[in-house]
Amino acid sequence: MHKIEKYNTDICNSDGIYYCKTLCNSVDRDATAGYCSFPIISKKATDILGFFMYEAFKSLGGDSSIYRLYSSVRRVLDLTEIKIDHVSHNTLSAVCSPDKIASEYRLKYFSNPINPMTFDVSKEVKILKNYIDENTRNLFF
Repeated sequence: MHKIEKYNTDICNSDGIYYCKTLCNSVDRDATAGYCSFPIISKKATDILGFFMYEAFKSLGGDSSIYRLYSSVRRVLDLTEIKIDHVSHNTLSAVCSPDKIASEYRLKYFSNPINPMTFDVSKEVKILKNYIDENTRNLFF
């Protein structure tokens, strides 16, 4: 929490918008892609956007698409000291032999696959940029 408080007191980040990147032990996630499976997103950001993750993603991809949004407005805070045991993805056996819920979750994705890396986040980027810009102007005038 101290890291978030420090981040929020920085004049460049004082608008209260942030995405905190945590660390998990998913064996099937591209660790170089930037996103995390368990982000911490500020209440202020969800209030402005009206959502935590894109509703279009009924399954896989929500985590990487939402990362792209916050990365676009430079509001990603590294909190990888927070480590999460992603029990349904922490071994190849868990990934390859999913339980009933994980199987149903994957079926949702395959029935309506959306590419999270090309999903259009521009509308929400504009909303957050406008809020950030307005907040910054208010600091100096």
